[in-house]
This record gives sequence, C-alpha cells and structure tokens, in this order.
Amino acid sequence: MNSNYEGFNEPGSLDTENREFTTLLFLDEYSKKNKKAVIPFLEFIIFVKKYVEAHGQDNPGIKLFAQNTKAELITELKILESEGKCQLEFYNTEITTVLYPKYCHDMVNNAYKTLESDIQRPFPTEENIGIKIHPNFFTPVSIKKDFIFTLHDNPGKTRLYKLLFPDNIQSFLITSNLIKQDLIKYCLFKVRLYLNKPRNSGFIENKLFSVFRTQDFSLREMINNIRVKPSQIIQDLMEPTDFTFRFWTHFSNAVIDEYKKKSEMLPEEYNYCQAAFLLGYFSIHYKGVVQKEKDRLTALKNLENNFNRPPYIFTLKNIMEFKDDKGFVISQKLTHETINKFLENKTLPPVSGGLPEIFIIRTRDRMEYYLGKRMAAAFILKNLDAISAEIRNAYIDEWESALRNFKKPKPMIHELAFIQDVHDRFKTTYPLIDSLLNYNLIYLLCEESRKNTSACNELKKMIDYRNKDLFPLIQILNLDKKEIYNQARYRLPFWATLPVISQIIIFLKKMFMGFGKTSAGSKSENKSNAAKILLSEENEQKILLDRDAEYKRAVVDLENYFVGQEASIDEKLQYLAERWNPLFEEQAKAHLVEDVNSMIRDYLRSMRRTFRIRPPDIPRIESLSETFTDNRAFVKIKKKEYFKHYVQVYILKMLKARIL
Repeated sequence: MNSNYEGFNEPGSLDTENREFTTLLFLDEYSKKNKKAVIPFLEFIIFVKKYVEAHGQDNPGIKLFAQNTKAELITELKILESEGKCQLEFYNTEITTVLYPKYCHDMVNNAYKTLESDIQRPFPTEENIGIKIHPNFFTPVSIKKDFIFTLHDNPGKTRLYKLLFPDNIQSFLITSNLIKQDLIKYCLFKVRLYLNKPRNSGFIENKLFSVFRTQDFSLREMINNIRVKPSQIIQDLMEPTDFTFRFWTHFSNAVIDEYKKKSEMLPEEYNYCQAAFLLGYFSIHYKGVVQKEKDRLTALKNLENNFNRPPYIFTLKNIMEFKDDKGFVISQKLTHETINKFLENKTLPPVSGGLPEIFIIRTRDRMEYYLGKRMAAAFILKNLDAISAEIRNAYIDEWESALRNFKKPKPMIHELAFIQDVHDRFKTTYPLIDSLLNYNLIYLLCEESRKNTSACNELKKMIDYRNKDLFPLIQILNLDKKEIYNQARYRLPFWATLPVISQIIIFLKKMFMGFGKTSAGSKSENKSNAAKILLSEENEQKILLDRDAEYKRAVVDLENYFVGQEASIDEKLQYLAERWNPLFEEQAKAHLVEDVNSMIRDYLRSMRRTFRIRPPDIPRIESLSETFTDNRAFVKIKKKEYFKHYVQVYILKMLKARIL
C-alpha cells in the first residue's frame, strides 16, 4: 500500500488517534486505485468498509471506521473541506460526491518527475497522463494576459494551473509549486532538444546573427551554454542583462514564427513553441523584478540622502513626505513596511560599537525626531550658535528694559541665579537641542567627526574630559553675564549710566509716586498706587506702539530695497523662481519651490523672537540668506544670485505677514 503521507506507508504504522490523516489515507488509496479525483460518496463508503476489513487486523486504529462508517466519514470530510483539502457536493442535505484535487496535483507532479528523467516526454496534459480533471480543480492561465501576474502570485496552498497558449498551441498543466523556478528548467530541456538538431541550430544562429552583428561571441557563448550549462542560463534569466533580455525576446519570436504557420504540428514542435513562449515571458518577468529592485534601492538611497538636507531633523510624518530629486514623493515608491524596516536598521548601533546612522531623539515634550549622524554635529553646532545669539539678545533687551525702569532682576545680580535662569529658559524653549546635549552622544560624535577637524574642535570645546560630562550650559552657549549686562547698559542714555543722576531720578520718581510719604490715610495711598499703575501701563503701551511702528518702517525699507516699486512681493518671487529653478517639469518645479519655502520657514522659526524685539535690517537679511543658500543641499542650483535674492524676498514676505 503506497501513500504520500508520512507514516502511512504500511498499515501497521498508521497513527491510530489521527482520524483526519486516516481519512486522507482512504481518499488517497481510493483515488489511486480508481484513477479518479471525483469520488461518489456511496462508493467511497463501501471502499472504506472493505479497506477496514482487509487491514483492520494489522492496525486496530482503522477499526474506528468499522462501525458507523458513514457518520464517521461525514464528520471527518466536513473538517477536511473546512481546511481546503477536499470539496463536497450535496443533494439536499446528503453528500453525493467528494472532490479530491490532491490526486490531480500528485499525477501532474509525477509527470514532471518523469519528464526530468526523460526529456523527450511532452508537458503533461489530461490526455497524456490519463485523467479527466474537474473544472473546479484548475485555474486557467492565459500566457499573454495572466502568466506574469501568476508568477507574482503566492497562493499559500498548492494550485493546479492550465497554461493556455495563443496560435492554436496546445495547453498543458502545472502545479503552483513548480511554476516559478522548475518550469524554467523544463523549458530549457525542450530548447536544448530543439538546438540539438543541426537544422534548427543553423536556422536560429543565422536568424540571431543578423540581429546581434557586433556581439557574435556573446551569442555563440549563450547558445553553447543552453546546451551544456543550463544552471548558468537559469541564473542569466533570473538576473537579466540587456543582452540576455534581447536574446530571449528574439529567440522566442524566431522559434514561434517558424512553427505557427504550420497547419499541424508534431508533439515535439508544440513543446518547442511552448518553451519558447514561456522563456520569453520569464525574461520579461525577471527584467521587471530586477528593475523593481533597482527602483527600490534607488528610492532607499534617496530616502537616506534626504537626512543630509535641511532642516536635518525630521518627524516620521516628515519622512513620509520626503521627495526625490525629481520632486516625487518617495513613500509612494516604497511600502510603509520597507520604510519602517529601513529606519529600524539605520537606528540600530553597529555591532562593533559606535553611533547608528540615524538617531531617534525623544524630547521632554514627548516628541520624536530623526537626525542623520552625518549632519548631526553641524546641526547641533549651528543651532547652538543661533540659540546663543537669541538668548543673548533676549537678555540684552530684557535687561535694558529693566535698567530703564531702574530695576535689577536676580539673574542680573547673582551668577547662580543667571545660570539657573539660562538653564530653565533653554530646557523650556529648546527641548530638541536640550535632548541632544548628552555627554555620550557628543563624545562619540566628536570621535566619529575626526576627519572634519573644525567640527571636531568645536565639539571638543563642549566636553569636560576630566569629569566625563559636558561643560555648564552658559559655557557651551558662550553667555557671559557681565558682557550681557554691559551690552544692555550701553543702550541706555548717557545720563542714565551716571550713578549720581540715576539716584536723583530714582528719588524724584519715588517722591512723585508717593513712595517717600508717610501714611496719610488709605485714600491718599490708593490714589498714589492707581497713579503708579496707570503710568506704568501707559509707558508699556507706548513702548509697544513705538516698537510696532519701528518694525513696520523697517519692513517698508526692506521691501523698497529687495523688491522695488515695479512689482509686488509675489510677482518678484515668481520671477526669481523661474530664474533659479533648474527643473523643467511643471509639477516638479512647483514641488521644489514649496520645499525651499518650507525650509526657509523652518530656518527662520528659531529667530522669531529676535525679529520682534529688534527690527530686521538689510545686513541681517543678507547674512541670513547667505548662510541658508550656502547649504550643500542646493549644490544643483547653479544660479546662486537669483536664488539668494529669492530667499531674501521670501524672508521679507514672512516678516511682512508676521507669520514667523
């Protein structure tokens, strides 16, 4: 008794407790004995009873089906149907037929095993393997319309395909587990038979030499490899070059054109045409696979390159919006799973130690950012410079205001209070950069930035090697309380810096505000306090109005300088964008302009407070545009002057709209 189920080769070895496999054994034995996969249920019951009588002595487990055979089989067959291992047909509620496709699969697979040992045999059909296959058992596949899609399919369980050819070429059968790789081998068997006939070999060589006039050596080598190195040919098909792709295209067409004109073909000639068709489509399929992989690798490279472009720091949402050099969104070319896998690999530190290619930064406000290692040092240093200037200017403005009102806040007087105030302000206002100021990170960045001497030297200034820590924040930011105080004091009128005069003014103010009087009743005191509050509010309102007027005048001056009277800001931006934008396709051009605008907004965002405190001027706008356009991300933009002018005008637009 033969069976395809492990452990069932002899009745005595049957697993007595496994009714499912026992039922499959019955189906196997019946279908092989009767050579059919469509099993009448009543016949099957009789077969099982006889089988149990014959083998029950050797294996008592089979006796489970001796009594109530029909009920036992119905129960087990319904379980097998739910698992997709058979199909049941009913009349009313009674089972009439059991459809068992595995028998057909086994017959087809056995036919291919025979073909491997005897390559003269034809591809299997219902006629030459002697079975009639139920229409439910196979999926028809048109070679021209469906074959390549079938190669991409992953059915999970075994399927039977019937390959349908054009030009009256016979169809044949194959299972899904053979179609992707083994079928190429079987097709090459047939092509080798074709080339072994001198007439065919001479015909194909003459036909192809006229196409590959300058590649005769490669052509001879290819034809010879089909005869003696089929494994090399399979590899060439699965990893096609331009030459091998063209070879199989022309070879397939030549063979098919030779035979399709015949009214009747011999069985072997059908096989030649079938093999030629399939090898041509295999070549197309694998060329697409290789191109798809190239596109995937290119997209991943573009994804990685975006981490080296401003603003250098990105959220996951930003990453999903990355664009390639042509302005197309990269995430449309890659699955989210591929992008997540890329980030997972790049954010893991190397086995040998050191920093990952991309850092994940989690801030105190629960935001998560990604920063590429290559630009990390430059990003940190550049932001620290900008933050240092912003904090310094903020202190100068605040202390100037305090000194004008003859006040001295604690940070102005006490060093420790100043250090703590800087620390609190930094952590609150700049949580991202605060998260990056980590000793281990800065130390490793310094070690890995040794080739960039300037960056390494700047990072070293932050590291306290003796204590294995970073220096205090005021030292990293280069903030000196005394220097800031002097800068604020220099802004005061000359008389306000003279101690004697300032003391007299303080005395007069106190007298005027009623602070020097003794208590003359609650009514007098309330009037004095009300006068003080009113005067303070009027002064603050006047300062704000003066600053607003000064800001507007500065913006008007900037507009006259950078835009002129001939056009509006938007018209000027459009004119300049047409000059500096190197792209030709309209959508890609628009994407690039929007990306630049977004980068300018991000670049200016950290300086919004300083613009409100100190109105912008021409040198500052020119300096900002110079720094922005010097970035390596804009190396492909050749018309730098137009580009720099564009950045200046866009900054002006932001200032005018007050949307920084």
